[in-house]
Amino acid sequence: MIRAAALAILFAACSRGAKPRAIASEDITIQMGARSFGGTLTRPADGKGPGLLLIAGSGPTDRDWNSPGLPGKNGSGKLIAAALARRGIVVLRYDKTTSGTNKPPDDMTYDLFRDEARAALALLRTRPEVDRAHLFVAGHSEGGVQALRVAAEEKDLAGVILLSTPGRRLADVMVGQLESQLTEAASRRLMRSEVVEREVASIKQGFADFVAGEEVDPAQVSSIPAIRQMLVPFMSPRAAPIGRPWLAFDPAAAAKAVDVPVLVVNGDKDMQVDPELDARALEKARRDAGKPVELVLLANANHVYKKETRSVDEIRAALSTVNSTYNRDGLELAPGLVDAIAAFVAGH
Repeated sequence: MIRAAALAILFAACSRGAKPRAIASEDITIQMGARSFGGTLTRPADGKGPGLLLIAGSGPTDRDWNSPGLPGKNGSGKLIAAALARRGIVVLRYDKTTSGTNKPPDDMTYDLFRDEARAALALLRTRPEVDRAHLFVAGHSEGGVQALRVAAEEKDLAGVILLSTPGRRLADVMVGQLESQLTEAASRRLMRSEVVEREVASIKQGFADFVAGEEVDPAQVSSIPAIRQMLVPFMSPRAAPIGRPWLAFDPAAAAKAVDVPVLVVNGDKDMQVDPELDARALEKARRDAGKPVELVLLANANHVYKKETRSVDEIRAALSTVNSTYNRDGLELAPGLVDAIAAFVAGH
């Protein structure tokens, strides 16, 4: 594992004397068959550079990493793209299906997310500013899953960057998150401990049955209306053809199969993707396969790479409050993130 501080020193040594480059940004349209969707290309204002496709996280999260389902606008995707462009990297980010103005087609499948990313990558290759011998794919959270799926199909990549990416199946991640929230409710005496135990057991069984291919009624998984509502977009009969492969995908197995170098980055204060259970699982899968991997754990960084100074115990004690505020706008990126990505790109 390479610590963020060490990577920053390494990158600084490699680029000492280099000044941040002026950048330009333009909105573009990505064509995929009869469909099209919007993206933004952020690049050095002059000269060429390696190309990087940046894939946002799950649900309606847009190209800037903002989501209408969360309070605040963290804008981390936009900030990362600009910072990397100043280092000479050409970054393309886009609104995937269900975000921005990119409306899902009637015949939507889970593969659409992968295919949109491949269409965006194809456009990136055509740009005259891009050094096509050095193409990278980076994904944040569930976007990292799609980056792994893209890497399985595209054979000309120089590297893959997994930002706050689950190392476990998303079903296991979601169960763990729900269990933590219910346990917190019990600790604050908002729910009786026996009720929490019953709810957790039912949720675990419901997810296991669904991933195994059985039809599952969200109303039977939990007695809590908010949890039932959360499960409908995955488990309802209409959503199941997309929700089931999404929840069942094994990122560690996929990471093991990638042939090019992989960078794994996680904040140590990330309450959505666990640095130990997820980031280290991805690193282990790569090392077990004898394939190149770098792991960077960023100190005091949350899920969207904003600074978080509270201790993990303090965060867990007020998880509901933290989850409602970590996405707020106006915060700077956590130190070390851009250095880690730029050093990986420069090294490959």
